[in-house]
Amino acid sequence: MKFKPAVYGLIISFIVVLLAGGILSPFLIHASQLNKRQNISIHSIADIKSWILDIISADNHTIILNAAEVNKAYRWVNSTGAINPTLQMLSNKEYLIKTENPTDEQHQLIIEKINGNQITEIGNGDDILPQKNSIFKFKSIQPGELNYHCRYHPDYMKGTIKVTQQ
Repeated sequence: MKFKPAVYGLIISFIVVLLAGGILSPFLIHASQLNKRQNISIHSIADIKSWILDIISADNHTIILNAAEVNKAYRWVNSTGAINPTLQMLSNKEYLIKTENPTDEQHQLIIEKINGNQITEIGNGDDILPQKNSIFKFKSIQPGELNYHCRYHPDYMKGTIKVTQQ
């Protein structure tokens, strides 16, 4: 594909604006850290879009957890590269949980409350087919600790949610 010089100028201007605005530079640092530390690679423009959206939406009660293959096992990974991170939520606040699945396996995010030997599912997203994504809303009323996991890979894709009072 051959571009006209004006198109190159627009592309370079767009990248400069993103760098000047501080939007692209954290992504570039993050992407290089992921590649070095955790064998996760950026495969497409969609990956770049996902990371940029993650950075932009950090303050609006949006949680992004992506399925990823790390060290030959599936894990949940957030935008900082944390594997199966502990999520922080405020009680009585609705969160939008976005999940992407760039893997070849199906995943589903399940949120549970454990009280002694009793496990109660209190939230879940839709099945996330390979190469697709999912969005669902979740609100925890009471402060406390919850668990999350993948319905299909519960031994490796699991973490904790700490819900605190506002």
